Formats: sequence, structure tokens, C-alpha cells
Amino acid sequence: MKIEEEIQKLVDEDQIQQALLTLDANEAKIHDKAWYYSERGWILGMLERYQEAFWSLSKASSLGQDDAGLLSQLGWVLNKMEMHESALDYLNQAEKKGRDDAWLYREKGWTLTQLDKYEEAIGYFEEALYFDQTDGWCHAQIGFCYNRMEQPDQALNELKKALTMNYRDLWVMKEYAWSCSRVNRLEDELEVLQELIKENPEDLWLLNELGFCCNSLDHPDQAQSYLEKSVALNDQDIWSHCELARCYAMQGKPETALPHFLQAKALGRDDAWIEVQIGYVKEDMNLPEEAIPQFELALQKDPDNIAALSHLAYQLSQKGDSKQALPLLEKALSLGRDDGWLYAQLGYDYSEVNDYDKAVQYYEKAAPIHNDPFWVKTQLGWNLAAGGHKEEALEVYFKLLEEQPENGWVLAQIAWNQVRMDQLESARENYSKALATGIHEIWIWSDCAWLHHRLGAYDQELEYLQKAQEMGRDDDWLHYRKADAYSQLDRYDEALSELDIAEQKGKQDIELYSLRAWNYGRQRKNEAAMEQLKKAQELGRDDLWIINEIGWNQIQLDNYEEGRQLFERSIEQDPEDGWAHAQLGYALSRLKRFDEALAEMEKAKQLNFEEPWNLRETAWILSQLSRYQEELSVLEKLNLPETEDRWVLGEAGYCLNQLDRSEEAIGYLKRSIKLKPDNAWTYCQLGISYKNIDQLEEAVASLKKGLDMGYADSWPHYQLAVVYNRMEKYEEALKEVPLGFDEEEKDCSDYHWMMARNLGPMGEHREAIVHLRKAKDHDEASLYEEFGWNYSEMELYDKALDYFQRAYHLRQEKSGWLLAQLGCTEDRLGHHPKAEAYLKEALKKGYDTPWFHSVLAYHYWKTDQREEALKWLKIAKAEGRDSEWMAQAQKELEKPKGVKLFKGK
Repeated sequence: MKIEEEIQKLVDEDQIQQALLTLDANEAKIHDKAWYYSERGWILGMLERYQEAFWSLSKASSLGQDDAGLLSQLGWVLNKMEMHESALDYLNQAEKKGRDDAWLYREKGWTLTQLDKYEEAIGYFEEALYFDQTDGWCHAQIGFCYNRMEQPDQALNELKKALTMNYRDLWVMKEYAWSCSRVNRLEDELEVLQELIKENPEDLWLLNELGFCCNSLDHPDQAQSYLEKSVALNDQDIWSHCELARCYAMQGKPETALPHFLQAKALGRDDAWIEVQIGYVKEDMNLPEEAIPQFELALQKDPDNIAALSHLAYQLSQKGDSKQALPLLEKALSLGRDDGWLYAQLGYDYSEVNDYDKAVQYYEKAAPIHNDPFWVKTQLGWNLAAGGHKEEALEVYFKLLEEQPENGWVLAQIAWNQVRMDQLESARENYSKALATGIHEIWIWSDCAWLHHRLGAYDQELEYLQKAQEMGRDDDWLHYRKADAYSQLDRYDEALSELDIAEQKGKQDIELYSLRAWNYGRQRKNEAAMEQLKKAQELGRDDLWIINEIGWNQIQLDNYEEGRQLFERSIEQDPEDGWAHAQLGYALSRLKRFDEALAEMEKAKQLNFEEPWNLRETAWILSQLSRYQEELSVLEKLNLPETEDRWVLGEAGYCLNQLDRSEEAIGYLKRSIKLKPDNAWTYCQLGISYKNIDQLEEAVASLKKGLDMGYADSWPHYQLAVVYNRMEKYEEALKEVPLGFDEEEKDCSDYHWMMARNLGPMGEHREAIVHLRKAKDHDEASLYEEFGWNYSEMELYDKALDYFQRAYHLRQEKSGWLLAQLGCTEDRLGHHPKAEAYLKEALKKGYDTPWFHSVLAYHYWKTDQREEALKWLKIAKAEGRDSEWMAQAQKELEKPKGVKLFKGK
């Protein structure tokens, strides 16, 4: 019996260990070593000796066996070793080799699930099902994948199929129950769980899921027994304590629930949910002062927790702190809360802080469901008027006037609104009726001034204010209105002077501090502006204007995080403000959150806000995201051919470099340098342009000039190292490499890679190899090529061959250089047939260097192909190649073949 048949017979009889012993005992008799290592790897895998199995299978591969079966076994063994990425690579290779069966697709599908690639996995499980539609395991795996893809309906369908096919492992049943829970089929889930618990009475997952299911079905009494048993079995399980506490709370037992919530927290649950639950329980125990810190702690852990926001806002409102309650109420609303209490509370609190538009918005929503409609209507009318909604306010006031005809406050409000609606005669009539409330004729002139302010006729507004002043009005209101008019006319110094007078006359309120801040801001006195805005806030201003103004000033002071938060809050209140979106984009870009920044700039554009400053900012953001083609399109909007903006020109050059259009980049960079000759960055970028088009001397000159001008960064040194390497100036390159990396980067892969790339050509092969071993994050195939080349130069051909072959297996497209190296190394090891195959393939690819010509000469010399050997030898020598073996080869090859030195009779 042949050894192959004997081994197969032992395997068929399940005598795996004996098969291994027999195989090893006959190693010397087996001439096909690839078969030996392949068979040995397969048997070791069956014995669960996966590391040894992988070594043997890899050895078989290195000896030339490269069939789908071997590749499949390599993938299977690597999966057992939990090296799933590598396993998938081998399984893919097996498929490319033609393997097309259920086993391969099942294994690939399972591998992809381990890599969390569930959608791809489903495709392979479905391929496996083409071979056997009754494969319950495959249906179960598909269900598992759908669950992880948040598609529980599809998961449930597949898991049902698995169960129908009698694939009823415990994990499948649990997965089925979980799917039922996720599609809210709790009754079905309960039925399955109750069946499973009979056979698995101490399964913690089942007990906990039963408790959760019963709680969700509002059966806390039934849940209690399961959850108490779960806690008894494992009192260290956080989830069990949480669900049991929830069960007690649902039963109205907060004192019993609290210890379990606290135990869960002590065991490590540290999220917003647990803090909210403790807060609920303490409220139920009538301990609101203890509940408030719980809700605050919950928001520290989850700022978007609606329950914590609502409860904390309610408690603050109860204490009279509307200012702090409002952001919480707004956030709860933005996250989805939508009820009458919330609207009424928001209307009240916004009215308290004088944010009239917001107050109106929420009072209107509250009115249909509020239990005090008269109060709501008076508040609605007042806030409509104060917020500038005159027509709607008048409707409310006229209805109120029908109920109370002598109400002076209502009459005054009607007149005030009519002035602002250009109904001046009607306003005069109503002011006359309102004299008892203190309305005087001088205020009509004041209102006329205000009307012209609303029309944007600020010069005329000043005339009316001056007339009112001449008639005797000289109060803080008058001077404040004059300041406002001056502000609109960009007469900031005069505006600030009038504000000082208004303040001296007693106006120390939100309006004054806000307007002063606005004027300071436009003079770029941002710190002074912030002081005024702070005063306005302290007095209760918390509206959209102040949010935007503080945000803008924070950005001018480089406080980008604070600016970001404020503009996000602004946009929550007014999503259609293009300027606010642009400002938010600017702040986000300075915080290096570029994707978000770009999205905000795009929103600004959609809202028709697109000015030169935010176009430049958009371009810069696109640059940081490496979206250079889009960046170039934005830069072109800034009149790129004619612009005198040196930043735009420099950025265009940088962008074109990134798009491999360095010849075009040079022109823009030179124009930028002409505008600002002392900009070191631009010289460095020009050096990159020259490097990219292989004008290496010019590249060195520009990079050095940038560095000489004090460019404080490491990357120009790195670029110099690259240029010197290309120029084969390895010593100069080695001087630049350490300078091309910051201190914390001196041990990164790129650093070691660059060191190796320059040490190797200088003959420092061992030192180069030391660096290559530390370049662990570099491209694996390139690393293997460098290892191979250095070992080859050290004449360690076995090691060189191993690394070249690794690179060969990783490269989908084999370079001529790699093929030539493989051929050369095989020749040096005496493997001339293999060498010839590699060398011919390198020739087909057009690989053509003096070194390669000498390699061909060596190969043809060793394989006694005299004419070819002489041809390539002469070419190599003419190109300057010379060595001892070449001299010996030429001597042998030029000696006539078969010539006898002595003639006999």
C-alpha cells in the first residue's frame, strides 16, 4: 500500500494521531515534500494543533503547492487561531483558484461575521444555501447577521427557518427570543423563554431576559421571581440588579428598588440611565433635593438624556430659576419631547427672561390646552408686541379691549403697535385715549424716530430724535436711540459716546450693554465687547442675538470651543441663519472637526450665505479633508487667475500639488512668493512641486530656502530626505531623516522605513534590517521586499528568498524588480528552472536595468546557454557592471566548446 493510501485509510478510520505518526515515520521516503507538509498540516489541524498546522501548510505553500485545497486549509487553521483577516485572505485565494462548494462559502461567511462584516457574510451564507437549502446552520447565521445589522424582522424570518430545519441549539433559540423582543413580539418571546428555562433553569441570560420581558409586558410580579433568582445566582451581575430594581419600582416599592440601583452602580454601571433611575426613586421617596444632583450627574454622563433634562428643568423652575431651566427645556424639546406642560413652561420661562419671540412660539402652542386661557392670552399679546409681531398682537389686544374697554395698558399697546405698522393717525387717536396711563405727545415724536429706524432711514431717525430732545426730552431712552442710529451708520465712536450719556442718566440694562458690545466688536475690541455681553447676560439676556454675538466675539478671541457651543445653540433656535452656520463651520474647523465644519459651510451656501471669507475657509477645510478637486473648485470662485490674495495663490499651489498637477502649482506658488517673499511655507511647498516633477536640484534649493527662513516644522526635512534618496545622496538623506520627525515620532514606522531605505544602499544592511523590523506599520509587501534585498546583498539567499516570496504572495501586480530579485535569488540557491520562470516574466514586463542584465548573464551562464549568457554579459559590462564571477564567466564562455587541447593519433 502506498504511503498516501495508508495515511488516507487511517484518517478515514479516525486514527488521526496514528496517521501523523505514520506520516512522520515515512518522511524520508516521501519525495513530494509539498504533499508531505500539506498532508501533515491537514492532520495537525484535525488534532487542534493549529500553530504547527499553519507552519506545515505554509511550508507546503513555499514549496510550490498553491491549490485551492491548501489555501482553504490555511484559511480554516487561521480562523481557529482567531486570525480572521489573514484567514479571509486565504479563503479568497481559494475561491479565485476555483473552489466553489458549500464548505468554502460557510467558512467565508463565518469568518466575515468574526470581522463584523455582516452584510458580506450574508451573501456567502446564501451562496452556501444554493448547495443545500436545508442547512439550518446557515439560516441561523444569516439571522445572527441581520440582528447585528439592526434588521430584526429579517433576522426573525431566518431564525424561524433554522428552527423549522431542526437546528435548535441553545444560542439559536436565544437569538430567536432576542429577535422577538426587538420587533415587540413580547408574548412570543415569553413563550420561547419559558420553554428554554425548563431545560436551563440556571441560565442567567434566560432569567434576565424573562425578567425584562415580563417587566415590559407590565407583569412585574411575574418578573420578580426570575430576577431574584438571577441575583441569587450571581449577585455581581449589574444588569440583573438594574432590572430587579426596575421591577420593584414598577410595583411602587422605591425603598426596595434603591439598594439594587446603588448595588449596580457600585458594581460598575456608570451611565446616565442609572443616575436617572436613582433620581426617579428619590423623587418617589419625596427627596427632591437629593434627586436634583442625580439628574445633574446623569446629564454630565449623557447631555442628551431627555428624562434627566425634563426632571432637572422642572425642579429648577420650581425653585424660580428660569434662566437655568430654559436650555434644559429647549434641549428636551429638540430631542423629541412634545407635550402641553413643556410648551407652557417654555412660554413662561422665555417671557421671564424677555425672549419674546420664543415666548410667543410656546404660548401659542400652550393656549389650546392651558387651564388659564385669559392669562395665556395676555401673555401672548404682550410677547407678540414686544417681539415685533404687531398685526397678531393687535388682534389679541382688540379682543382684550372688548372685555375691558378702559384698560390703558391695552390702549397703549395698540398705539405702540400701530406706530410700528405705519398706522400713525390711528396710533395718535389711541394715544389720546391712553393719556391716563402716562402717554404724552412727546413720545409720538419718539415713536416717529423709531418708525424711521425700522425703515432703515437712520439719518432721519436722528433728526426726529433731535427734535424730541429740543422739545425737552433728554433721558436715557433718547440717548440710547441716538446711539443705535449711529451704530447703524457705522459711526461707532459717536455711538459709544451716546451710550455713555445714556448710562449716566440711568440706563444700565440689557439693551445698553448689548449695543455697546456690538460697537466694540466692530472696532475689534473683542475683550471689551465680551465684558459688556457678560453684563447683558447677568441681567437675563439669553436670546438669539446675544448667543450669536458672544459666539462671534469668542471666535475673534480664538476661543473656538466656546464659539462652537454658542453657534450650535443659535442654530437650534434659527436653523435658517446662513451666517450662523458659516460661523459654526469656522469654529469647528479650528477645532479640527473638518467633516462637521464642511457640512456647516454647505448649509450656509444653501442658505445663500457665501462671502469671500467663508469661501476661503471652505477651501481650507476641504484641504484638511484631502478633497482637493473640490477645494480647487472653491478657490476658482475667488477669481484665481487674477487674484492678488497670496493665501489663495499659495493654497491653490498646495492643492494642485496634491492633485499631481505640480507643473501648474509652480506658477501659483511663484505668484504668492512675489506678493510675500518672506513666507517660508510657500518656498517649502514650491520645493514639493519641484520634487513631484523630478526637478530635484530645484526642489533642494526651495526646501532649504524655506528652512533657512525659519520654517518651524519637521516635514520639509522629511521631504529633503526623500529628494536626497532619489538623488542617491544617502548620507545627506540620513542627516535629514531624524529632523523630519518630531520627538514623539522618532519611533514611528515611517521613520524606521526612511532610515532603512538609506542605510541599505550604503551597505549598512544589518542596521537597515534592524530599522525594517521596527517599521511594523508600513506596507507589508514593501517591507518584505526591503528585507529580501538587504539579505540578498548580505548573500543570505535563503532568508532573502523567504521574504521575496512573501512579497510575491501579497502583491497582486508583481513588479519587474520583484520578479528579477526572485529569479536572481533562486539562481544563487541553484534553483535554475524556477529562476528562469521569474526572469522571463520580468523581461515580459519590460524590466531593464544594468543590474538585471548581469542577473540574466549569470543565469544563462549557470544554465549553459552560452550565446544568451555572452550577450547579456557584454551588455552588463558595457553598462559598467563588473565582478569576479563576470570575469570567470567571460573566460569560460569565450573558450570554444568541445575543443581538445592535444591531438592524438
